[in-house]
Amino acid sequence: MKALAQLGVNKEAKDDQGRTTLHHAAAKGHVEEGDGCGMIKVLVKMGAELGAQTAAGETALPVSIRMGHHQAAQVLRELERTARAQKVAKTSERARERAQQAAEQADCNAAALIEEEEREQAAKAQTSLRSCFVTALWRATMMRRYTKDSMRRLGAGGGVAERLHASCRHLAAEADVEGGERGQAAHCCASRYP
Repeated sequence: MKALAQLGVNKEAKDDQGRTTLHHAAAKGHVEEGDGCGMIKVLVKMGAELGAQTAAGETALPVSIRMGHHQAAQVLRELERTARAQKVAKTSERARERAQQAAEQADCNAAALIEEEEREQAAKAQTSLRSCFVTALWRATMMRRYTKDSMRRLGAGGGVAERLHASCRHLAAEADVEGGERGQAAHCCASRYP
């Protein structure tokens, strides 16, 4: 094989009828003593294409059969089986790699969906909490107003009403410190019902 490579044998060179070196070796049945169809095996090991076709569309296998070189045909069949098995193995490996990549991508997509779901749930919970706080603040303000009006009607001293009013102002001030909607709602309620 090294000698062929050193001599510069072109394994893919074609003659005027489209026959490669492998076609010529198959046509002559190149059976070497002790090694079987040595030239055919050497050419295939060097990378000669088993599926190369002549101008008439023949590969090396039908050429060897037509020329009556059955041992060469048997070697070519075995080489073709081996080549097909290797191709299937490569295809299976690529399919396994693609399946693994798809599984990894699915894991990433699932993680992103879970994260998005958690964000949506947190946003809903925050909105619900704000709504509850605004409702509670409104109820407290209404109670303050009702209590202040009741105290005035009952003629209670200004001290109780003033203390209630002061604690509502204090609640509004605390809500302002926390900021956001809660602070605005508390400030709004405190300013409407002093």
